[in-house]
Amino acid sequence: MKVRGTLVIAAFVMAAAATVGVFAYVHSVKQDAKAGQDLVQVIVSKQDIPAGTSLDTLVSSGAFKTQAVPTDAVVPGAVTSLSELSSKQTSLPILAGEQIPTARLSGGTLGGGVLGIPRGYEALTLSLDSENVVGNEVRKGDHVTIYGSFDAKLAAQAETAVDGVVVTLVPDVLVLEGPSASDSSVSTGNGEITLSLKPADAQKLIYAQEQGQVWLTLLPPGQHGLKTPPATFIGVVK
Repeated sequence: MKVRGTLVIAAFVMAAAATVGVFAYVHSVKQDAKAGQDLVQVIVSKQDIPAGTSLDTLVSSGAFKTQAVPTDAVVPGAVTSLSELSSKQTSLPILAGEQIPTARLSGGTLGGGVLGIPRGYEALTLSLDSENVVGNEVRKGDHVTIYGSFDAKLAAQAETAVDGVVVTLVPDVLVLEGPSASDSSVSTGNGEITLSLKPADAQKLIYAQEQGQVWLTLLPPGQHGLKTPPATFIGVVK
């Protein structure tokens, strides 16, 4: 019985050793296969980045890292150097850990062009007085709410009020280009601002500028604009 028990233990040890050997061999084969692949260093983000974000600050704060990926897994136009992110802005969201195609950046070769216009939107430039655009303090990548102010005649046609009306035209709009902070001519006078708008909203804005007045309010970072009920004299004095 003692001899039989010894043989069983020996068989178990041999089986275990064989299993370990198989796993070691498989791991070795995988490592050899990986080592035989051509790898490319690409840039990935350490965090989720929303559309309309300026990347210079994120680059300087270390929000990106390099990652090795097989050549056949590199996405078209993948960013491979931090210098490619310099003075760029996201035109579409970027997720943490994913490769960054240049098409998602302003100035990319696809979908957005030099302004980085999101797909399904179009760019519209307005020239507004300083007080109508937050003292010309709006910058590229900011979000604004657009209001339209119409006089009594137009308000009466809409059967809303006889004293004029102020309405929310578009509650949340991405700024593609703002007045240049280095241009002293915009500090007190007119400033041009380029906005990213859906076609229907662009129509509303053009009509409002032609038939009334347009006002922009600046939204805090991360806050979404809201559509509010029209404001009239009766509603204000209540």
